[in-house]
Amino acid sequence: TPVAAPTGEPPADGAPPIISRRAWGADEALRFRNDEEIWPRQYRAVEHLVIHHSDTTNFENPLLAIRSIYYYHAVTKGWGDIGYNYLVDFNGAIYEGRAGGEWVVGGHALGYNEGTAGICAMGRFAGAEPTPEMAAGLADIAAWAGRNLDPAAAAPFADIARLPTICGHRDVNPTSCPGDALFGDLGWLREDVQTVLAARAAAPPPDDAARFAAGDAVATTVAGVALREEPGRAAPLITTVAAGEPLTITDGPQWADGMAWYHAAGTTLSGWIAADFLAPAAPSADAQQWVGGEERPDADPAPNTTAALPPGTTAAVTGGDLHLRAAPAGAVLDTLPDGAWVIVTGPPQVVAGVRWLPVDAGLGRQGWVSGDRLRPV
Repeated sequence: TPVAAPTGEPPADGAPPIISRRAWGADEALRFRNDEEIWPRQYRAVEHLVIHHSDTTNFENPLLAIRSIYYYHAVTKGWGDIGYNYLVDFNGAIYEGRAGGEWVVGGHALGYNEGTAGICAMGRFAGAEPTPEMAAGLADIAAWAGRNLDPAAAAPFADIARLPTICGHRDVNPTSCPGDALFGDLGWLREDVQTVLAARAAAPPPDDAARFAAGDAVATTVAGVALREEPGRAAPLITTVAAGEPLTITDGPQWADGMAWYHAAGTTLSGWIAADFLAPAAPSADAQQWVGGEERPDADPAPNTTAALPPGTTAAVTGGDLHLRAAPAGAVLDTLPDGAWVIVTGPPQVVAGVRWLPVDAGLGRQGWVSGDRLRPV
């Protein structure tokens, strides 16, 4: 008998409701052996979406099904986690798969995991069609996970000369996955994703779309951000920009493809860039300001404690919980509690007004933190 899945809370920035690992009951202990993460997380920008089926019962209780898939991947196969990035049940509910958030590398298509997101339809679709609710859920998560991609396009990937942006598992590996019925429906999935993206692009900007004003100093938050001649993903590409690139806002915002875009100028380049990939480069004069996700009080600048933290230093987090990030001012990988110990692994970098240090936080966790929030042990 079909069982309704719990309702997920909508994440920020217009993502569809996604049921978190905690909400579906993931046993996080399965990801560790001898206090070390079995499958350390890595991140790559998503270039293609790979559609799968789980080859399990079509109308099983979704929570039992996803926990079973998780155990099979993490323990039976010895991977240490579920291989898919997202899963969708017959009700259309979307579940968080592999731990680590967006752009984390999954384990769903051997040899083609880096640069892809794996989306799994929970069930067996060799002959049976997905329910309309599942079809809608697949379109919603594909439109979100590939929101910067053209769902109707194809491009070279790895050793494949022309791989559709939205492809089936059998397009990259010798397998029958995602089943003949679902594979035959990938055409409508691409069309539905285009419809979802068009609806989002036509939506009015949110109240906080005007994040920056002309003259504001900003910096890019991830590597490979596109700088374009006009607002919008279809505009001609000028170049890609490294993480931490200092820029000055000169115009905008303009709304295109569901995002706010700003014209920004650097020392030798200028163009339009999506606001989602920008952060203030320095604290404002407000009482408190968040820069790169770290709270900085409106007071005298913090002493340069990073000077006393050369590579190899053991240090402790101070002043509350601290984000561990994939790059300086980049995506959040994990949260380190107050008092947690880390080992500094390299020299600091100053990005977005924050002195960032590369650290090893143990359990396979490596990334960047605000150096001003560490003290030597």
